[in-house]
Amino acid sequence: MQEATSKISPEWQNWIHENLERGCHLQTIMETMTSNKFDPVAALGYVFSEIEKIPAESAVAGDLNNRLRQIPKLSPEWKRWVTEMLAQGQTSQTILQCMLKNKVNPISALLFVHSAAGKQSHPQTGAAALNTRSEQDHAKTTLEHASSNPDSTYDYSNPRFSHTGNVIRAHDRDVRIRLHLTKPGIAVFDNVLSDEECDGLIELARNRMARSSVVDALTGESRESSHRTSSGTFFQSHGNDLLLRIEQRVAALMQMPVAHGEDLQVLRYDVGQEYKEHHDYFNPSDPAVHRLLKVGGQRVSTLLLYLNDVPRGGETLFQKLGLSVVPKKGSALYFEYCNSLGQLDPMTLHGGAPVIEGEKWVATKWMRFRPYR
Repeated sequence: MQEATSKISPEWQNWIHENLERGCHLQTIMETMTSNKFDPVAALGYVFSEIEKIPAESAVAGDLNNRLRQIPKLSPEWKRWVTEMLAQGQTSQTILQCMLKNKVNPISALLFVHSAAGKQSHPQTGAAALNTRSEQDHAKTTLEHASSNPDSTYDYSNPRFSHTGNVIRAHDRDVRIRLHLTKPGIAVFDNVLSDEECDGLIELARNRMARSSVVDALTGESRESSHRTSSGTFFQSHGNDLLLRIEQRVAALMQMPVAHGEDLQVLRYDVGQEYKEHHDYFNPSDPAVHRLLKVGGQRVSTLLLYLNDVPRGGETLFQKLGLSVVPKKGSALYFEYCNSLGQLDPMTLHGGAPVIEGEKWVATKWMRFRPYR
């Protein structure tokens, strides 16, 4: 976008006021201002501040509201996406740039972003006249997919994980970044768990293990598969100090709220066991995908915690990248694959190589687009 200005001179203020008074269409006013390099959010905010000054019972206010109602409304999917992005702390400008890139009606986008961001209060006028209470309630849920084709060009411009230093303070522990890729978003961390925490998690899981499963693409149910031959179990924290501490540390490291996380899964691979190449996100073309997305939406990122050293084998392989991550006790592998637009990154195809000697213990955390519970 062109460089924009948020400053509105007295001359432009008079121009806005005069055009509103004579019933000029809001879309015409906004198109003129944006073509003169005004920041669209700032311009819209000022326009609405002027609209507020017009008596609600006047003919001008009535005409403005009628014209506003004629502007195409955003789809429920875009409303949900805007609300989620604002909740995640994205700026209105960033949100609008994404919407304009996707050819959303500029005025519709501006109106809803302005209203959802709560920049102004417009009782019975302006944007509030277009957004009923039911519409606002409907917009609280998240967009599950704005762009559901995993083969589309993935936008890496706004990664979920972003850190400029070499060390991250993850809740209660300093964690060192050992490797960081940006396309796709992958990081390897050292010192995520202590030896005692690794051993404690293994002991909690040891007597609870059962054959691992995969999600059936047709039904959404879990089933055993030769694709995945490990054993595993799931944990909720439920007041367990070790699990609660790990959950909080993992959420801080993944830069996502704890509530967005699925239950922590602990896995054991014996000699010869593996997890063949796969994506962690739910494939939008699978018949059962809508059922899987009902609770928490799409998966967006994964953290794989290595709980022991493996003498031979057991690497995590990213085939398309030629990247192999060797298990190291206390370290972790992070990767993300669903951006703020709902696009899915096929470059995160990965698998767990067969264990050749010893055993492999890992814990997996998946984060969802919105709260999982």
